[in-house]
Amino acid sequence: DSPTATALDLGCGDGRNALWLLERGYKVVAVDISASGIQKLLSRAKSLNLDGRLEVAVESVTETATLNRRYDLVVASTILCHVSKVDSEALTQRISDALEPSGHVYASVFTVDDPTYGLRSGPASETGAAIINHYQVNGLLRSLAPLTIVRYQEGIEWDKSHGKPHIHGIARAIARMD
Repeated sequence: DSPTATALDLGCGDGRNALWLLERGYKVVAVDISASGIQKLLSRAKSLNLDGRLEVAVESVTETATLNRRYDLVVASTILCHVSKVDSEALTQRISDALEPSGHVYASVFTVDDPTYGLRSGPASETGAAIINHYQVNGLLRSLAPLTIVRYQEGIEWDKSHGKPHIHGIARAIARMD
């Protein structure tokens, strides 16, 4: 066996990103506070014969010991806006510290342009009320400043992937540890 790249999926939910990474050969550690989400991930990974490279932890992303290790890739897809601003800042630092040299982070967050900001129009989706930390313009960019930004995108987009079609204000970044 040759060495395999390692990835951490923080706030993995039912594992959409973790499964995608497993299918591409990564060894994946997936963390979420939801035991049912982790169970769905484990079941799906087993049915695809991918469970041999998967490690899971049912715990809070702000307290997880999995960030005490090093990874080639850390995925933080909308989890930074589901924790307080203070916890998000600390978590972003822990993510940076967990990257291998030349490791990457993919992060996405909801911004103040999202309809859920201040619940101006009520939750736009079934998870909208859980967003507690909306990022200001270029906020994600600033929080990743110690890293080299490879790609940054911020704007408003339609989400037709679940529930009634709705819009989100979202920022996404890919950053690298140099």
